[in-house]
Amino acid sequence: MSIRTKEKTLKNPILTIIALVVLLLLLTSCASQNPFTNVPLESTGKVSGFLEGLEDGALSGWALFSNVFMDEENGIYEVHNDGNNYNFGFLLGLGALGFAASESTKKSRK
Repeated sequence: MSIRTKEKTLKNPILTIIALVVLLLLLTSCASQNPFTNVPLESTGKVSGFLEGLEDGALSGWALFSNVFMDEENGIYEVHNDGNNYNFGFLLGLGALGFAASESTKKSRK
């Protein structure tokens, strides 16, 4: 018994690309620069760097969960950061979280 699959083709790929570009521009048009970049936090006098970004990215799932379902106020992203280093660490932490989640689902499927 053979399985036949239908391939879906876009009828107008240029229109799809234009729609995605317009959507991207609409979503990014509200973004602004962080006014607290390289401004130390008042209570500690520190600016968050790469390692703090890595930690915040890895724990962002728990922070989101606790903000939504509990009465806790946990920040997901530290605005008093040093810029690119913190952002890079944050993205690596998010990627590690996503990688760990995908690996755990692969193990449970076997």
